[in-house]
Amino acid sequence: FVPMGGDNALQALAERLFRAAGNRQGRNRMGGGGRLPQMPRTLLLATGEEVPRGQSLRARLLIVDIEAGGVDRDALNECQYATQRGCLSSAMGGFLAWMASRYEELQRLLETRTKDLRDDYQVAVHARLPAALASLQSGFEIWLQFAVEVGAIGTVEQAELLQRNRNALSELSALQTRYHQASDP
Repeated sequence: FVPMGGDNALQALAERLFRAAGNRQGRNRMGGGGRLPQMPRTLLLATGEEVPRGQSLRARLLIVDIEAGGVDRDALNECQYATQRGCLSSAMGGFLAWMASRYEELQRLLETRTKDLRDDYQVAVHARLPAALASLQSGFEIWLQFAVEVGAIGTVEQAELLQRNRNALSELSALQTRYHQASDP
């Protein structure tokens, strides 16, 4: 997201896209062939040099700042090399196949676990934030369950990664305050 000057068109596009994903709503009209609109089922990841305007829109975002030098270049190079070798697409393919075989069960687990975890992230920043953090946490728990079942990690590493993720999400929660205060006149 890099609006140039007063790029209202880009701001409007970002607003429509982020708001639809944040509200979990599709377009409010039928598609071709009389199909009802589909609810977005996605984790939208966007990069940019600026944060979109508007308190209501920012409430639908989880903003992660990455400062210059904040990326471990050696780890990034390793990930890029693994991508070129097809390791990451193989892992994602395995995860999707694993999920497909138990999709309904995992959907119920994700919904239930997200509701349970919301209380762990109660903060005064914005009412939408606890649900966003809980959703990320519960999705990561499912990923870790897959990783253990296929033997990619052990239960000790699973517990360590789960705790690191909880700590990171708690830190991220605290960092959201400045975006909401800055956009609230």
